[in-house]
Amino acid sequence: MKKRILIGGVLLVVVIAAWLIWQQLTAMSEVSITDVRQPETLLLTDPEVDLPHAITIRGSGEIDGHATISLMYDGKPDRTEQLSGSVEFEWGGDWYDESAEVRYEPNDVQGGHVTLHYKFHD
Repeated sequence: MKKRILIGGVLLVVVIAAWLIWQQLTAMSEVSITDVRQPETLLLTDPEVDLPHAITIRGSGEIDGHATISLMYDGKPDRTEQLSGSVEFEWGGDWYDESAEVRYEPNDVQGGHVTLHYKFHD
């Protein structure tokens, strides 16, 4: 009986530790467009990642109107999404810079909200 309790306790500790490690590895930073009616440039960084090799960016929210959001590379759009109504997109892939510039350009947006969740992978 005591052996089963001990094994169950150890198993519980291992599962919790694995879950905490997984949460840390998959945790994403978050930033929101301050005012979706105005253009905005966001500079995404992660001080905990020195030499990234990839990036994941997930966008979500909702806007009343139309807007364009772009991930910039060397001053030019690398990836672009047209936003209207419900917003949901994901960008990912190789990324070797320590920061990423995202430009948001509204076109007759009346209101709403857009949030980016991002992670630099090392």
